[in-house]
Amino acid sequence: MSAPIRFFLYLALSFSATAVMYFTACLVLTPAPIAAEYWVREMLVIKKSIARKYAGRPKIVIVAGSGTLFSIDARRLTETLGVPVINFGVHAELPLAFLLNQAESVVEQGNAVLLPLETELYTRNELTAWQVRNLIAWDQAKWRSIPIWKRLQAIRDLKPGPLWEIIEANVQARFFPSSIRKRLESFDDRLILDKWANTPAPTKFEYSAYNVDAMGDMPATKGTYQGKVTRSPEKHIKIPGDVFAILESFVTRMNRKGVLVRFVDTPFIDTGSVDIRKADESARSLSAQLPASAKLLDNRCELLFSKACFLNSEYHMNEEGRKMRTALLAGAIRRDTELTAFLDIKTQESVGSSTVCSGESNRVKTCGSPAEH
Repeated sequence: MSAPIRFFLYLALSFSATAVMYFTACLVLTPAPIAAEYWVREMLVIKKSIARKYAGRPKIVIVAGSGTLFSIDARRLTETLGVPVINFGVHAELPLAFLLNQAESVVEQGNAVLLPLETELYTRNELTAWQVRNLIAWDQAKWRSIPIWKRLQAIRDLKPGPLWEIIEANVQARFFPSSIRKRLESFDDRLILDKWANTPAPTKFEYSAYNVDAMGDMPATKGTYQGKVTRSPEKHIKIPGDVFAILESFVTRMNRKGVLVRFVDTPFIDTGSVDIRKADESARSLSAQLPASAKLLDNRCELLFSKACFLNSEYHMNEEGRKMRTALLAGAIRRDTELTAFLDIKTQESVGSSTVCSGESNRVKTCGSPAEH
């Protein structure tokens, strides 16, 4: 064997050995309390605690990402419908199956689950960098349950390379816990609930689990969205087979448990150029892809709002927008005779239009000053 060939062979072996040591160290040292969004775990603990306060009673649990957290007023729905309504909105980056499993742990026979899922939850089922980071940081059981080859792939795709951060987090947790005290406290469920119970109502908006109220809503959401409008109610959503399997399995399990499931559409910003017919076609297309026993509850053409109704994203409504969106949802719930009978909700006259778009009369809901487009 010539000297150049030996050189390249040794070089390849060195790279391979280094890679093996690197990934082995990452596997051995994870999970670890690296930088992540620990407030998401804290919020899950709080929201499950809220739901369990109403154990043994008919209730509605509204499950999705932060679009629900900001855009639905569960306290107002509770007062309007006469049954407890829990805002179980958390974060749309969470894996769909994980989010549904968290909700499943607190619902029981005689409950209803509403799913105002964000587009990402309908269309994504692969691990994202955000999910990997948070799995490593605070969802230790889930991280360990993932097959080794998938964990290796996830570590490979996490940028920048996480090994030194993982080592640092392990050293801090073992020898300098005060340096990451807030991270470590997020693993103590009792401490989380005590802190939430003793946190005064917020006076300004902040992404914090401790700001949610007694029904799981996020208060103090004044402001107006200033960003670009990228979501269109006309755009069709294609649900992949693996995502549909997750949804169908969840609906089936819920039905066997005696829980009624409904899907709910999300609000959109009306730019003034939305084609109502195309928006209606898009909603009907989505409805046709959902599990047959869990229909789409409301009417997309009623969910077109001025930009002034949103807070800091196209999914997050501000206080005024949330009030209007919640009233529309109450009407949609009351129009569903199976749901109202199931939960013994009293119906009212004049609860809004049916599921057919009626054109200009349904658009645009405005907040505060004249609509911004």
